[in-house]
Amino acid sequence: MNDLSKGYFHLPDYLDKYIPHILKEANRADLPAKTKQMKDFKEMYKNPFFVILFTYTEVLPIGLVVALVSALVLKRKNKPELAG
Repeated sequence: MNDLSKGYFHLPDYLDKYIPHILKEANRADLPAKTKQMKDFKEMYKNPFFVILFTYTEVLPIGLVVALVSALVLKRKNKPELAG
């Protein structure tokens, strides 16, 4: 479950569950840096602008690729046959 917008409105305690899970998976050497990163993330997450930004950075690249592939497929399909 990596969709931040889902957690913002529907699961208000999302970060309270997500952060301990991430910290549990971290290496001991990385734990202080990861703890600071999660604290900063929690502060950013309070601002709806950043939640929207995170959501678009997840979805937008995939949407662009799908749109471009679809456009290429449809463009090839609609080419008229040349009579020789």
